[in-house]
Amino acid sequence: MATSQQQFSDTIKQLLQGIFQALFDYRLRDLPPRKIITISLQDWSQVSRRAPDTQDVLPNKLNYERLPGNLRWVQDEVEIWFLERKVRQETACLYFVMQEGVSSLFPTNCNLEQLCNKDERGETIIKPLYYLEKACYLAFLCGGREGIKNALDHAGPLWPEFAQNSLIVAAFIGEEGLIRWLLEKNVNAREDINTRSKLFGTALLAAVLNCSSRIASLLLNCGARQHGMDDLFGWAVMKNDVEMVQLLLSYKHLDPNKHFGPGVDPVLFIACKHGFSDMVQVLLNDPRIDPYQPTHFGMTPLLAARRSGNEQTMMIIHGRGVTDLYSVPIYQPNPDDCPLLRAAAMGQDDTVKLLLQRPDLDPNLESRGGLTPLMVAARNNHEDVIDSLLKSDRVDPNMRCWKHGTVLISAAERGQTRIVEMLLQRKDIDVNIDNQKVIAHAAINGHEGCFDLLVERIDPKIMKGELGKRGFLLNVVNRRIMLKLLDRFPQLKINKRGAQDGRTLLIHACVHRNIGLVEQLLERGADPEMRNYSGRNALDYARKENLGEYVELLQRYQSGHSSAGA
Repeated sequence: MATSQQQFSDTIKQLLQGIFQALFDYRLRDLPPRKIITISLQDWSQVSRRAPDTQDVLPNKLNYERLPGNLRWVQDEVEIWFLERKVRQETACLYFVMQEGVSSLFPTNCNLEQLCNKDERGETIIKPLYYLEKACYLAFLCGGREGIKNALDHAGPLWPEFAQNSLIVAAFIGEEGLIRWLLEKNVNAREDINTRSKLFGTALLAAVLNCSSRIASLLLNCGARQHGMDDLFGWAVMKNDVEMVQLLLSYKHLDPNKHFGPGVDPVLFIACKHGFSDMVQVLLNDPRIDPYQPTHFGMTPLLAARRSGNEQTMMIIHGRGVTDLYSVPIYQPNPDDCPLLRAAAMGQDDTVKLLLQRPDLDPNLESRGGLTPLMVAARNNHEDVIDSLLKSDRVDPNMRCWKHGTVLISAAERGQTRIVEMLLQRKDIDVNIDNQKVIAHAAINGHEGCFDLLVERIDPKIMKGELGKRGFLLNVVNRRIMLKLLDRFPQLKINKRGAQDGRTLLIHACVHRNIGLVEQLLERGADPEMRNYSGRNALDYARKENLGEYVELLQRYQSGHSSAGA
């Protein structure tokens, strides 16, 4: 009985799953994109021509409208696919798809086999499905997702829009021979050269979007014009199409300083932002381009170049004398956006040298964290940049950071021996700054190379701050450094107790079973009878741990010390 009930339950469950899957498939097929909640990988493999590339990064079910930035193209393909499915539902388009070519969209005397581009097999590339795919992609570029949604929701039959604008789609596909024939032989094509489609824009815009400078030049020579040539110019810069930009700059009625689109950035800022160094050079070669033109937020192209991290772009901008990151006084600039700080952090030595030549740029400007360009270069081990900065007399190597101290202290703490050596070559470097923290950090962290460089620069008669602190020697773990300190600074009291438990260096060496250090300390006058706050001396600890060798050594020195005291 239980088995039959289980079978009945499984049957009902499978039936419900089938009904829900059928409803989901119907919604996926027919409803506008904004109403779709999720899409499965099985459905995605039918949507996307790049589906195999995403099998490892997409979940079994995905909300394609909330994808991360690196998978935003998934949204794009879904929207394009919806438009393609919607167009193909129309009867006229179904007949079109059944054909082998697209001759029905062009004049009857137009021989597509001779005019159009060929594939590797020698067949014409412009097939019905290829035409539809490219036309939908062009519609997406011109109108975006919202444009496609509006077309799906509010437009009438979509196929006439695709069929009547074949010249525009041909320009986007890159069929130069076909377009040339149409403009020469067909009167209607010449009359339609400036026609603007709601979905596809103009033929000139399609050529720019496809980076077809030859087709764009052909259209312009035949009288193609577009209201708002600046949008074409902005698209060409976004596509990093240098040839197209040079072509459009040859037309005097173009305003190259106009913002690309409503409220968007200037084209020079866009080129700098994406690190298009060749494009930046071409733009700046035109005398009409304003290298200082800011965005609506007051950010200049120099700021965009700095954030892109492209050293060549920064040098091109600096070559035009641009030094301002912001142009709007009410905008509070971010110190971290200083080009010298950024160049120092990224090790761009040529840019650093170029910036140091400008008298209006402060080479000691601090970031929000209090770091100067010299500190930033040292933290990133950019020795070439450090050398360039230290050669400038305007760079102050003794500036303090509220968190890390001076650059010398920071380098000594991290054990950057080569950088410490470079810093010590500056005559104005202060090795005693901040109460001798430099040598103290090198000693405590066991950086013997840095310590050896610093100890020769410190006057042994002047001992202050960190070196004189109670228990300082107890924190020095390197035996050789400790002995060098004792030899270099006679003021260091070898028998001084630590602040925490009253432990002396000798007791500390016994506890850590360092027989070599115990012997060295005893030879330098360490008192074996000195006791900690618990009343124990080094001999007590040695006996407790059954260290016979230590006991014998300590007793010998203890007897000698007692006889000397007597």
